[in-house]
Amino acid sequence: MYQGVAPDPAVFQRFMQLAEPPKYKAAKITLEQLYDILDTNYITTSVRYDTLRITSPHINVKWNKDSGEFSLSGTYGL
Repeated sequence: MYQGVAPDPAVFQRFMQLAEPPKYKAAKITLEQLYDILDTNYITTSVRYDTLRITSPHINVKWNKDSGEFSLSGTYGL
């Protein structure tokens, strides 16, 4: 899970590459959309004797416009 704060809805809109400010509290995006947003082809992290990668086809996006907090979550595996 990745958590962040974007106090201005315009910042979150730009980060998520949305055409207009978000009107949702939660949404799903595809893994390919996340890769486009982050301008990468993969996301991995090292663990003790292996490497974790995102294994879910969709990423959950939660956005609280009052506090500006957002989170991106999905399933990770080897």
